[in-house]
Amino acid sequence: MKKISLIVKGFVLAGLVMALIGVATAHAQTVSLITSGHTNLSTCVAVDSSGNVYFCKQNQIMKVTPAGVVTTFAGSGTSGSADGPAATAQFKNPTGLTIDGKGNLYVNDWGNMAIRRISPGGFVGTYGRYQEAAQSILADASGNLYFIMFRQLNTKPVDSAAGTLLGAGNSMCTKPKDGIGGEACFLDPQGLARDSNGNFYTVDNSGTDSVVRKITPKNEVSQIGIRDKQLGYARNLAVDRAGNIYVVNSSEGKIKKVTQSGVVTDFGVGIEKPVSLAYSDGALYVVEATGAIKKVEIGIEIEAIGSTTTCPNTTAEFDPVFYADKYSDLKTAFGYDCAKLKSHWDEFGLNEGRQSSSSFSIKAYLNRYPDLVKAFGATNYKAAWKHWFEYGKQEKRNPAP
Repeated sequence: MKKISLIVKGFVLAGLVMALIGVATAHAQTVSLITSGHTNLSTCVAVDSSGNVYFCKQNQIMKVTPAGVVTTFAGSGTSGSADGPAATAQFKNPTGLTIDGKGNLYVNDWGNMAIRRISPGGFVGTYGRYQEAAQSILADASGNLYFIMFRQLNTKPVDSAAGTLLGAGNSMCTKPKDGIGGEACFLDPQGLARDSNGNFYTVDNSGTDSVVRKITPKNEVSQIGIRDKQLGYARNLAVDRAGNIYVVNSSEGKIKKVTQSGVVTDFGVGIEKPVSLAYSDGALYVVEATGAIKKVEIGIEIEAIGSTTTCPNTTAEFDPVFYADKYSDLKTAFGYDCAKLKSHWDEFGLNEGRQSSSSFSIKAYLNRYPDLVKAFGATNYKAAWKHWFEYGKQEKRNPAP
């Protein structure tokens, strides 16, 4: 018998949506949930390696712990541009957040045409000021910052004095165009996400018609699917481990899922008027216009073929069959039930540091790199798992047993 505690608001395609407070268990999965009822929210949301959620409220940055405790993380609430301690610092209409591998939180301070950085110790500094406000920002593990400005993708290497054009986009364009580097054209790119292979994604708007654009590490720009009204006017997007892209359609007040082949579907029953989202550790975190913050747990689909059970979403990092064969207690308890094996990994196996595939060991990955042990501790496997997908894979670190 499966137990459900608290309130589950609805089911989503390949996942669950739950109001975020307390703990709920459904389909043998345990999900930490958080709820808040704030107004005047903007398109800001970011999640750190410990599961803390950050969002923008007027001219302040708020923090929600996995236990549901809401506090002001930075900003006095007064509009301005003052640096200094978090409690007295000032922002002016912040519209974006991103976190690097060292725990620094970056703020797209749109009203000041600046990017601000909040250290883990709570000091707010100005990372850069520009002639135009950035449309979107994204940080990597080392603290390099990527941002869209003047219809171009730029990067600001960690602690450098100025931004550097990556070569994707052309500020003189009047219509969208695919191509390499400066040959490509964007119209109104909004949102910035990056997958584990180093590809960037943004949503290029043209009125209420829009399309997802992809920028490869070689600066090759292409569109995914066709430009039409399915995505509406979009301001924010995220990408999951499988390469699926999730877009906030502000015109319809919905989340749209876009596959790599360009298929667009509605995503997330129970989501009401989303304004922003972020992907972290197998889940989407969604900020709603209603003031709620919800977590969408993205599950795996199971397909039985003859006498063999297969999981279409088996990855290099998690192989249910290997996981069962590796550990006799799991095989005795679950057999080759992919859903139960995945649930065990999410709830217990990861925290225990078990090996999840023939080519991936989270314990070996963490202990192999002193910088990770220093940052997370020797047994914080969940933080190491998150680091692998957000940074380690891209950095070509070694997760082998």
